[in-house]
Amino acid sequence: MQINREQILLSLELMDIRPGDVLLVHSALTSIGQVEGGADTVIDALLTAIGPEGTLVMSTLTGWGAPFDPQHSPSAVGIISEVFRKRPGVLRSLHPVHSVAAFGRQAAYVVEGHERCETGCGHGTPYMKVAELGGKILLLGV
Repeated sequence: MQINREQILLSLELMDIRPGDVLLVHSALTSIGQVEGGADTVIDALLTAIGPEGTLVMSTLTGWGAPFDPQHSPSAVGIISEVFRKRPGVLRSLHPVHSVAAFGRQAAYVVEGHERCETGCGHGTPYMKVAELGGKILLLGV
């Protein structure tokens, strides 16, 4: 059985994901099951749920291997985050290990200055900014 966009939207509504939310998502498409339209369907549903006033943030961790290139280094944490980071208008933070991709009203604020933070996940990072904005964290299939 395939999961469709409407089912994902209903599930997000039941989880209290609302228009205007700042939403940090960690995901694993393979754990969700067969999604009609794949990663794009999941991303579209997330963006619909938070609406134009919301902000969607996804970790796009890269590890310690090759030199980090924010435009080309792939996300090492799943196909949903990789497809998301490649979408037009999505911004990526410049931290070489703990980068995030963000889209929406607060995206520029969330990614700004990540490369200057003492740690990848501490004070001033996108992860702390999501918390300061009253954001929600969604673990989708992880």
